[in-house]
Amino acid sequence: MEHVIFFDGFCGVCDAGVSALLPQASRAQLRFAPLQGQTYAALLARRPELKDFDSVVFVEDFGGPGERVHLKGRAVLAILRRLQGFGWGVLRALVAIAPTRLRDGIYDLVARYRHHLAKRRDNCRVATPEERDYLLA
Repeated sequence: MEHVIFFDGFCGVCDAGVSALLPQASRAQLRFAPLQGQTYAALLARRPELKDFDSVVFVEDFGGPGERVHLKGRAVLAILRRLQGFGWGVLRALVAIAPTRLRDGIYDLVARYRHHLAKRRDNCRVATPEERDYLLA
């Protein structure tokens, strides 16, 4: 079962998030793919309602019969549930206790200003040899 985190490949905040999550990728069965890539295009063919979504999309059991798509605060919480370690556990607890409306409001605020928080990239992330197993096109 493969779980895919789709992210804005030109976003510095998103890239930093991917970098933070990569050490957990193998254990958490995570893969990463830019919203601008072929893997997301395959998802859009099945789920055209995601066409205008431009920030993090988390898909559990990607392409499988139990495929589940999570957006906004639900995506963040679903990703955090897959991570191990004290720091991730504390963050997961804080996100989990927040009401959905507040969680999504904070998510929307960060998403709206993400290009001001970290420099916008001119191109998508290029995988290092160690990252190639986890980064999809």
